[in-house]
Amino acid sequence: MALFSSALVKSASVKFASRKFVPPIPAKAIARYKMFLHLIYLYPNSTIVPTCEIDIVWHYHILDTRKYAWDCEWLFGYFVHHNPNLNSRSEIDQRALERAISDTKTLLAEHFGVLLIEEVQKSQSFVLPNNKLQQASACADL
Repeated sequence: MALFSSALVKSASVKFASRKFVPPIPAKAIARYKMFLHLIYLYPNSTIVPTCEIDIVWHYHILDTRKYAWDCEWLFGYFVHHNPNLNSRSEIDQRALERAISDTKTLLAEHFGVLLIEEVQKSQSFVLPNNKLQQASACADL
C-alpha cells in the first residue's frame, strides 16, 4: 500500500503555489515529510517539530482520514494527532519549543544530512511529547 499518491503531489503543488514562496519540488517536500515520520518513529518520546513545508504535506495526508489512521497504526502503532491551536504558550513552553526545534534540526542533519536554516515561525504549534495516544503538531519554519 503506497503511502503517497500522485494526487497528493499534484495537490501539494497547488498549495505551495498559493503560499507565495518559492516551493521546493513537491517530491522533496514529501521526502522531508517521510523524514519527519521517520523521526517520530525513532524518537516516540521526543518532540519533533515539522517545518511549514512538512506541515503542508501532513495536512494533505490527513485529508484521507481512513488512510491516515491506517498509516499511523501501521507506522507507529498509534494515531498521531495534529493540533494547530497551541498558540498560547507559557515562557516554559516557549523554551521547550526552542529546544525541540534545535533538537529536530540536529536529528534531521544527523539522520538525513538535511540542514535547515530558515527562521522559526513561533506563532505556530509543535509536536508534543508522545504518550502513545496523543501527539499534536503544526509547523515551524526551521
